[in-house]
Amino acid sequence: MDKSKSYIFTICLLIFLINLIPFQVKAVPVGGISKILKGLGKGTDIIKPGSKIATPSASDDILKRLNKSETSTELNSNTLLNKDANKNEILNAHGVRKLDKFIDGKDAVEVANDTFGQDNSDTIINIIRVPLWIGRVFRASNNFNEPELDERLIIECQTSNEVFTFTALLSNNTDANAKREVENWFLLSRHFPSAQLDMGGKVVKKKSSYYTAPMPKQELIVLEDREDYIIFSNNISVGKKYPTKYFIISANAKFVVDLNLHGTESPDYIKINAKKKIQKSNFTCLKKNIS
Repeated sequence: MDKSKSYIFTICLLIFLINLIPFQVKAVPVGGISKILKGLGKGTDIIKPGSKIATPSASDDILKRLNKSETSTELNSNTLLNKDANKNEILNAHGVRKLDKFIDGKDAVEVANDTFGQDNSDTIINIIRVPLWIGRVFRASNNFNEPELDERLIIECQTSNEVFTFTALLSNNTDANAKREVENWFLLSRHFPSAQLDMGGKVVKKKSSYYTAPMPKQELIVLEDREDYIIFSNNISVGKKYPTKYFIISANAKFVVDLNLHGTESPDYIKINAKKKIQKSNFTCLKKNIS
């Protein structure tokens, strides 16, 4: 009799849960439900109302493969700072292929990025980018041109919880109007979510309760090239109209990151508000020496 009552109770409980799930699915994802069930099994984990439960998505797995997470022993690897690496090796390491072409009697460069799919984003990129940028802020600012301006400039920038390493490959040719091959490249070399730089300039991972996928290595889009600052963005993801992250590095080494998660805001927004954002920013950048 007791077994029969227990069996009936179990069936009623299952029916109740099945009816409950359709109403709660928006509040707690399937991954969250599985965690709740596991917690019930253990009898120890308590999930507070309103808590967000994040589960790694398929896109996170892809990003992990594209940009292999560096372990704590590799966070401060000198591979990136190897002075013997040439331009093509650096571009290849960032998933960029450079194909020289001769069009209408002029030198041109076609860039294909291995990381991102090809769709209408190419058209948007050609509209919003500065094609023949020269890195004016890096050439004019003492924060980046001393003791001398390197043709391979490595800049490390940090926010309150992220560290970005950028590589600028700069040409000695500063005539942006010259009919020549594009020789300047701006790259995202490393991105460490939940990290900070210590007093010695080393990357230190911070403990975090949730996983944030690092941005993959990629060529960046230069949107404005001025002596007082440079505005740039990440590449445009498939399905987005505009970039999802805008960045600013100023002559006084201030750093701005502006999120555009849905990819709906055009670069005009960041251009109009650039000076205000630089003034309010507490984030900074530092030139790294190449050993």
